[in-house]
Amino acid sequence: IKYEGLYRRLDVISPPPDQWAFCMLGWSGSKQMEKDLREYASEKGLHLSQQAVFKNTKRLTNPKSKDGVFHTEEDVWDFLGLKFLSPRLRWA
Repeated sequence: IKYEGLYRRLDVISPPPDQWAFCMLGWSGSKQMEKDLREYASEKGLHLSQQAVFKNTKRLTNPKSKDGVFHTEEDVWDFLGLKFLSPRLRWA
């Protein structure tokens, strides 16, 4: 997309519903925030990706959801034991 003489990149993401929260988490903050969040998960013995959270190779479910799905970014932060941080504050 060209805007005022500059080219802009537009990424269109369409994840499956059960991956939406993880995808949003990966696209709504700085690279450093994402790296820190993954490192924090790793210290807890977890692997955080843009698709899910894993322990070893087992995909984990949300124990607070009837269907086991992480529906929101807040669900992921809560699962990791962290206070939710708004996307606007993730660009430090």
